[in-house]
Amino acid sequence: LFEQVVEWTLDLCFNNKLVWIRIGRVPLNVWSKECFLEIIAEVRELVLIQEETKALSRMDFARVLVRTTSLKMINKVDNS
Repeated sequence: LFEQVVEWTLDLCFNNKLVWIRIGRVPLNVWSKECFLEIIAEVRELVLIQEETKALSRMDFARVLVRTTSLKMINKVDNS
């Protein structure tokens, strides 16, 4: 299960974090993994698309889990 187990020290530091991003107002005709990848491109790596988003069971917003190295708060609104 683990490749390596090491004792924890203060020197251990993680350079990334997992963040859920909520994406609203996505038109049905572009609702796809490719669309979400494009939206989150500047944030970084897609980890997971929420099951409700994939199953189209909730269409008012999409939720995706991303891995990012940014320490800034992700709070961007694009009305284009």
